[in-house]
Amino acid sequence: HYQALDQEEVDMSRRNVGVEGDLSKLERQNKKLQRMLAKMGTNADDQAYRDHLNRERHDTKALCRKIVVAIKEARPYEDQNKIADWSRRFEQHLNQFTRLTQQIEEKEKKIITVMSHSVDQGDRASSPLRPDEQQALQEIDIQFQVYDLEEIRQREAGIRQIETDVAELAEMFRDMQQLVEEQGEALDVIENNVVQAKDQVVDANQELREAERLQQKARKRTCYILLLILVIIAAIVGFVLLIKKD
Repeated sequence: HYQALDQEEVDMSRRNVGVEGDLSKLERQNKKLQRMLAKMGTNADDQAYRDHLNRERHDTKALCRKIVVAIKEARPYEDQNKIADWSRRFEQHLNQFTRLTQQIEEKEKKIITVMSHSVDQGDRASSPLRPDEQQALQEIDIQFQVYDLEEIRQREAGIRQIETDVAELAEMFRDMQQLVEEQGEALDVIENNVVQAKDQVVDANQELREAERLQQKARKRTCYILLLILVIIAAIVGFVLLIKKD
């Protein structure tokens, strides 16, 4: 039994350290993705850059899954306020990661719009861009000039993967919202139990004070009775001695 308790304490300690570390890492990952997002459409946007960006997104998504599992594994007897704080912080980081993923998807689509026009027309200078293509070109800083169909296909495949990731993140977010609601209910129950326990302690103290008062009253009554008995005995003894003397 004691070994089981010791193991639970070890697991709780590891979970505390692990979740705190992973939340900090998730915050750093979001900042890294934000910096990488700024390079999309520039001369740095080559195959190596896209592979790196995809790995970072994949690692960040895996980190989010890991945090969700750790929070769900928390036991009811653990510090619920701490777990609620984990959930709140994770929800914020998850929202930011989702927004970054959506921004990457939107920017990738705009890049493909411009690239597709260039490949289809062969000469960007001699073929005017459509209004949507002009807007896409204005909104992103396209610096590279060489496009090919294979790169477009790879980017389109990347967009499909991003769309899948966004759907998974949305599901993860819904799970966290449900978990936060359950934790809120658990905190309410704990708060009610604390209030009830406090009320019970107050009632118990009042009962103890009342019992002590009654006990003191009973002692006084007993003393009065003993004193009365002594007086009666003394009177009887005095009366008997008086009779004998006469």
